Amino acid sequence: MNYKDLLKNIDNEKDKVYLIYGEEAYRIDSILDYFKNKLEPAFRDFNLTVIDDKVIDIDRIIENFESVPFMDKNRIVVIKSSAFFKTGTKGLAKEDEKKLLAYLENPAETTIVLFCPPEVDKRSSLFKQLKKNHCIFEANKLEMNELKLWCKAVLKKSNTIISDLELESFIEKTGYYYKESGKNLRDLENELVKISALYQKQGKITIQDIDLVILQNFENNIFRLIEDTFSGDFKKALIEFNHIIDSGESALMILTMFGKQLSMITKYHILKAKGYNEALIAQKLSIHPYALKKAGIHSQKLKYKEALVLLNLCLDTDYRIKNGQINERIGVELILTKICQRIKTEKTSKVFA
Repeated sequence: MNYKDLLKNIDNEKDKVYLIYGEEAYRIDSILDYFKNKLEPAFRDFNLTVIDDKVIDIDRIIENFESVPFMDKNRIVVIKSSAFFKTGTKGLAKEDEKKLLAYLENPAETTIVLFCPPEVDKRSSLFKQLKKNHCIFEANKLEMNELKLWCKAVLKKSNTIISDLELESFIEKTGYYYKESGKNLRDLENELVKISALYQKQGKITIQDIDLVILQNFENNIFRLIEDTFSGDFKKALIEFNHIIDSGESALMILTMFGKQLSMITKYHILKAKGYNEALIAQKLSIHPYALKKAGIHSQKLKYKEALVLLNLCLDTDYRIKNGQINERIGVELILTKICQRIKTEKTSKVFA
């Protein structure tokens, strides 16, 4: 189910039980707010119950489910614990699980139950029943077109105008689609507020402004370094590398990121050779399609064997650094140089082919 269908489902009151989970906490919060706004404001506190207890009292919870709303047609019970979706000894006691599943077979007409756990085990009995009989929405990161529309909607609130080119640059530099970044919509919204303030001041936004506005932290810098390195721009990559190291970050962390990117490129080559399409490759590698698109672009600059050689060089350099055989800054700088040289050689050979 997509986001629009979910909202339509809520408006039409088609279901009384929902599971809302996923990595995009901002979107989950917005869905919860959407539900809450369906309640009469004057009596909202009486008709909204949030349960996040570590010790689960299933009888008390079901009692909440079955309580009659006060001066409203519905009440909402939000369950935030992940324990309901764990298996084995970490999950609910068998008797408690039976009581919960029995209730969900025939839920109260006047209570909306929202499960919003941080984690979900899809093997759990509760997940299987919800998938079969009720509504599940997984709040994943937004696709690029959807994200652009979302960003423009945020900017529109302050009458800020931004071109697609500038917006794409903004999204790229936030690192939103990189698995390791942990960036979410709330982070992007904070950055967009800064861009809006700058727009109000000078009447326009440039890519240079975006570089100044976006939080200059290790995550953003490392993604920029990876992009410069795997584009073969040695000068920019070296400047970025030195900037990161001089700010006190570990060269070994940068080496790890290089290794992950090279590993992704080699796996991309292997899966592509087996005939997998982009969607299946993204699923196999557990990465967002946008991050995969970047790996695909990089794979065009590095053949499988070249990427594998560089990956092994990363592993060897990591071993030598940890055993005191080479200075970590020099070792990682050597990797950076090798990657840029390989890509530059490949570009040159294509030009004269």
